[in-house]
Amino acid sequence: MKPTHALHSSNWKHVTSSDSLRPDLQGVFFDKDKQSLVATNGHLLLVMPVELSQSDVSALINVEVFDKAATHYTVTEAETTAHYSGGKKISHPNLAEQFPVYEQLLEGHKDPQAVQVMGMDVQQVAKLYSCLKPVSTDAQVPLKLFFNGHRKAVTFEWVKDSKVRGVVMPYLIEQHAP
Repeated sequence: MKPTHALHSSNWKHVTSSDSLRPDLQGVFFDKDKQSLVATNGHLLLVMPVELSQSDVSALINVEVFDKAATHYTVTEAETTAHYSGGKKISHPNLAEQFPVYEQLLEGHKDPQAVQVMGMDVQQVAKLYSCLKPVSTDAQVPLKLFFNGHRKAVTFEWVKDSKVRGVVMPYLIEQHAP
C-alpha cells in the first residue's frame, strides 16, 4: 500500500482518538475495498486515497507506523510494515478492534444545495488543517464544505483531490432570547 499523499504519524494523531475507552478509534483503518486510509476521533473523519499492493489486506493500523520517509507499506492481518529506501523495514502490530462503519456518513450527508447556520469546534477544524497542510504544496488548503442541516455532519472534500474527504461533526449552539 502506498499513500497518494505523504503523511506522518503526528498528522494522523490529529484525527484519531487517544481515549482509552474508544480503542476502535485509536488507529487508521486501511480499507482495501475502497482503496483508502480512514481515521476518526468521533468528531472528525478523514479519508485519504492509497495505491494498493496485491498482498495487502484491510486492517486497523497502529498510527505509529506512518512515517513520511517510508516509500510504501505492507499490510497483513497481524502487522503493518513501513519500507524505506535502502531496504530498511519497521513493523508495528495492527489493532484488534473493529473500525466503525464510516461510508454511510460520507454519502448520506452530502447535499450541495444545503445551507444551514451551525456551530463547529474550531479546534477540530485546526486538527484537520494540521493533517492536510503537510500534503499541500499551496499556501492554502481549500475545502468544499457541505452543510446538511441542524445537528448533521458537515461533509468536506479537498478541492485538489476529491478522494481526500471526510466529516466534521457540528456542535449544538443554544440560542438565547435577548
